[in-house]
Amino acid sequence: MNDITLNFASILTESTISSIALQYGFTDKSTVEKFIMDYEMHHHITDVVECVTRGGMCMPFHTAALEAKRLSIDIDLMTPETVNTIEQIMNNLPSRISEINCQKINAVNPYPLDNLISYRVHFDSCLGGKKFIKVDFFCDVNTSLDTLTIPSGTHLFAFDTTKDMTILSKGTLLADKITTLGLGTIGLKPTRQTEIAKQVYDVGVLIKSSSLTDIESALDAFMQLTQVKIDHFDHTPRYTLSDIVKSIDDSVSGFINLQNAISITTVHESRFNSFQGTYLSKTINYKKTEHVTDVLLVKIFVQHLQHLLNGDPISYVARSFSDILSTLNNLNSINSPADYRTSLIDEFPNSLPFKKNILNGGKLDHVLLLKYMLSNDLRL
Repeated sequence: MNDITLNFASILTESTISSIALQYGFTDKSTVEKFIMDYEMHHHITDVVECVTRGGMCMPFHTAALEAKRLSIDIDLMTPETVNTIEQIMNNLPSRISEINCQKINAVNPYPLDNLISYRVHFDSCLGGKKFIKVDFFCDVNTSLDTLTIPSGTHLFAFDTTKDMTILSKGTLLADKITTLGLGTIGLKPTRQTEIAKQVYDVGVLIKSSSLTDIESALDAFMQLTQVKIDHFDHTPRYTLSDIVKSIDDSVSGFINLQNAISITTVHESRFNSFQGTYLSKTINYKKTEHVTDVLLVKIFVQHLQHLLNGDPISYVARSFSDILSTLNNLNSINSPADYRTSLIDEFPNSLPFKKNILNGGKLDHVLLLKYMLSNDLRL
């Protein structure tokens, strides 16, 4: 029996979605509609199953203001429930909500996690035709990860949330998103081009606003989450933590281009352009140069993960990375940027894997981060 009405029915109309897209600078109206449907379906799913929210739905709650800057079209949930329990819940959901239909995804080449189950939730789009959002359940997960509760009624640009949400803390979300960049191992499939740039953006946003406590939490959570994924991942021989850190490092290194300037590769620039046009508000002046900064920050963070694996205490590793962030944030207050650039360049070794003259024209933050990346030392 269908006994549930949609909470956001009044704004899921063509005129309202078009108005929201125009007001907040989004090019793709369909993505705006799916973003709102994410929160609609999140309410109904978490009404009947214990879940912690991961992924892009958490991002608005970890920014300086609860504004629509980066949209999400998926729901990512972590639950202690079994795959069988989730299947029963999702099979029953359409009987309670007449506007939807749930379809389990049986991919030809499924992601090889035995505790991951995915659904497409189909709905009649107010923009015309059928649309769907994707819901991923990471099942059988019992950890002591840091979370926080977002109270019902929290305002998100065009609507108020309708139910308390348990989401990953900033540090834990950062750790979870870092693991997605292990392309070809436990991370994204290399073919998911737009997703790769989106994860780099998210990690950059989280890193640049992180406190020392957040960084410590991220380092600890990375070890926990990665081990959980390894334990459920279908791969022989079983991956190790070192394998995963190396795969993330190799992936991120493959985004960087140092031939004629401090930049990103042509392939990754294409990912960036696709992500920017689909998910980001035009009110955000997120340029390619800032994306380069984010790629370099991710690379340095992964190097710090390697220090952690090598036995350095979390407190030391976190303090080192936090010190780098502090130096980066203070660049705007330097009295003589030209002199500071010269002093930075002097600290580079004579033998480099690129032409040293690219340091003369590169953004100052790129030069600083490249120096840290090449030194790969803890700042203690």
